[in-house]
Amino acid sequence: AWKEERYDLAERSFEQALQRLSDKSRALYLSGQLLYEQKKISEAEKRFLQLVEDYPQSSLMGETLLFLAKCSEGEKARELRRKVFELYPHTSSAA
Repeated sequence: AWKEERYDLAERSFEQALQRLSDKSRALYLSGQLLYEQKKISEAEKRFLQLVEDYPQSSLMGETLLFLAKCSEGEKARELRRKVFELYPHTSSAA
C-alpha cells in the first residue's frame, strides 16, 4: 500500500500492528517514516520519540535519531546528527 502511495491504507495497517504487537519498534519506525513522507512532521516526531522512549535498545535507533533530526531544526537537529555519528557510526544514513 505504501509503495503505491495508498497512505491511508498503510496508516491503518500500522495502527493495527501497533495495537497487537508486543515489540512495536519496527511498526513505530515505519509509521513515523510514512508520516514524515506525508509531511506530517509533528505526528512523525511523536512516533520516533515513542520509539526512543519505549525501545532504547532497538536496532533502529540510529535511523530513528536521524529522522528525529530531520523533524527538528537548529541546534537540536545538529545535536541529534552528532549523536548518531558518534553512537551509531554504522547506521546506513550516517555513512
